[in-house]
Amino acid sequence: MMFMYVLAAVNLAMAIGIAAGFARKAPIRREAKIVCYAVVAVLYIMSVSYMPLRRGGYFSGYLEDIFASSVAIIFIFFIAVLIGDWIVRALKNPRSKNIARLSIPIAAIVYLSYGFFSAFTAPNVKRVFVEMDGIVKPVTIAHLTDLHLGNGKLLNERFAKNIADQVNDLRPDMVVITGDLIDAPIARVETALAEIAKIQSKYGIFFATGNHEYFYNPDEAFERLEQLGVITLRNDSRVISGEFGEIAIAGVYDLVGRRYGRLKPDPKKALENIPAETPTIALAHQPKAAFEFKPNSFDLMFAGHTHGGQMFPFTIFVAFAQPYVAGLYTRDGDDRGKIYVSRGVGYWGPPFRMFAPNEIALIALLPKENV
Repeated sequence: MMFMYVLAAVNLAMAIGIAAGFARKAPIRREAKIVCYAVVAVLYIMSVSYMPLRRGGYFSGYLEDIFASSVAIIFIFFIAVLIGDWIVRALKNPRSKNIARLSIPIAAIVYLSYGFFSAFTAPNVKRVFVEMDGIVKPVTIAHLTDLHLGNGKLLNERFAKNIADQVNDLRPDMVVITGDLIDAPIARVETALAEIAKIQSKYGIFFATGNHEYFYNPDEAFERLEQLGVITLRNDSRVISGEFGEIAIAGVYDLVGRRYGRLKPDPKKALENIPAETPTIALAHQPKAAFEFKPNSFDLMFAGHTHGGQMFPFTIFVAFAQPYVAGLYTRDGDDRGKIYVSRGVGYWGPPFRMFAPNEIALIALLPKENV
């Protein structure tokens, strides 16, 4: 609830900033200013009501996308107004100042258009090579995260089918999904999940939950995924044997489980049945979950959650909440622990991505002597 109040206050401040910085100062007629004030007010109401209405199940489909878009529109217009105000202050000629003020909405609309089309571009395939002790032959892992199936009208079965086809073209040895796969009641994403289950891999698909599965019925999500042949890792692990030798995959519940008082992450339990010296991959939704694990307890962790910031310059704020935002990292003081954070496949809320393109990561694990 506190988050909702903070969000409402922040959005109100941005809405006031847009009204004061653009509508009041723009060289337009009084009637046009009134229309601008009205539009800003409507956007504000939509932005603060989006999450309560969505969580309450009061809308879905395109209406949900429209309300979600208001969050991005307010944010981007506010940033445009800030930058535009700095530019106006630096100009001396009144005519140039007026042109700069009128350019603010044009710049914001162009940027939002870029973000919308970027969100629906086929994900980049991010190829990453990681050396790992204990394997004798290379093995490839496709990493998916943050598909957010059911988040609005567009993250649907067609979207899921396209992702499944793209992964199948890569022919990975195994697939890992690090949460926020499901972002709606199961009934709404049944067909989309069935498409994801069609992904082919030699050693299977492994899933660890994200925070958004908790918003609905995580137990139902686990059950349905298991029925579809996906291996759900719930504070436990599997040891996979192949030409590469042996690799353990351990998955934990998401950190949000502590807030809910159930399905809490327990790295110790997840790792307890893994034989000593076995190369270990950890699956966790949030990157900061890496610090829940003891040093040197895993070789590589896969995580998501951040979306790479999703909408620049929001990326800056994400970095305050998560120690790792996107890419490959090594945990300080840990000889083994590398962490790969994906920018994710889908999006949360607004159907926009600005300078944080979606991705499918294809990780090649190599014996150390091959690197």
